[in-house]
Amino acid sequence: MRLAEHFVFCPRILSLLVLGAAVGQNDQVGGSVSVKLRRQRRVVHTETSGSWRGRTQHSIEYFGELELGSPPQRLRVSFDTGSGSLVVPSTLCTAPACRAHTCYDATRSSTSRNLSADGSEVVTVIFGTGEISGHYASDRLCVGGVCAHLHFIAALNQSSHPFEGAPFDGILGLALPQLAEAEHFSFMDELVKSRSLRRNVFSVFFADDDDEESELLLGDWADDRMTGNLSWVALSNPGFWQVTLEDVTLAGEATGLCGTPRTFLGCAAALDTGTSLITAPTRLARQLAERLALAPDCSNLATLPTLGFRLADPGKRSGPQELQLTPSDYVERTDDGSCELKLMAVDVPRP
Repeated sequence: MRLAEHFVFCPRILSLLVLGAAVGQNDQVGGSVSVKLRRQRRVVHTETSGSWRGRTQHSIEYFGELELGSPPQRLRVSFDTGSGSLVVPSTLCTAPACRAHTCYDATRSSTSRNLSADGSEVVTVIFGTGEISGHYASDRLCVGGVCAHLHFIAALNQSSHPFEGAPFDGILGLALPQLAEAEHFSFMDELVKSRSLRRNVFSVFFADDDDEESELLLGDWADDRMTGNLSWVALSNPGFWQVTLEDVTLAGEATGLCGTPRTFLGCAAALDTGTSLITAPTRLARQLAERLALAPDCSNLATLPTLGFRLADPGKRSGPQELQLTPSDYVERTDDGSCELKLMAVDVPRP
């Protein structure tokens, strides 16, 4: 069976993203915790086939700190809504992508436990543009003052792309529990079950530049970060924070790039904080780039249309159901003065 086409939204669309389950809210006794995020620009290389292969693009990485173990070992992680588990490099890993970062040392933690009976079991996790392999472990994890005893993956090997040049050491998955490796691997799920949060939600604010501070807020959202009303939309595939798209629009007009929603020609979109680029299968990325027709010398930047993503929400819950980007949101000005789309082709293998 052919799968629906998938877009991944960039942080400009997700400038304030609130995700969570509206269950048990009246019984919550915990609070909210703010985690400050740093941002860093870096060059990424597209590995897909065709005209996108080998293309150099620029990405903004957002990351913060967590503490793992007893006594705590401080690591920098990407808080990634596109994955479900914690992955950190182990000191047992000798790959260049591990040696370039701070690694977790299980022998230094009194609360560490290897979850493999004989230590020989190895699991492989594939990300959109790379992969890691490692073993299951558990230890005490704290983020911004809230803690849980969490199962996670201690990496024994990591692909050079994209991990070696990343400004963070590991990845803390914030997808729904269905995307985690197993029970006790989802950090948010553990916080919800222990009633550690005021609300069963988290929100993410990504700043456009270094003059403003980016933030992950566990257990709440910040009204002062909003420029409009908060809108909710139903998920189409729990696991990923995935929604159904009716179509992609240019200047408010439907492009017809997406077929009928919820069919094999329809489009779905994942709300992914792990990338600052809009990603799409090569076919869709190429068609969208052709329609936008950005001039590399930026000469038509002022006349480019707004780029919209029209959400299909059968519940019609509230608020506007189209997320729009201006040209300044989806176009990157490079150091040499040229322009490029913040659009990357990624062909994810079928499950």
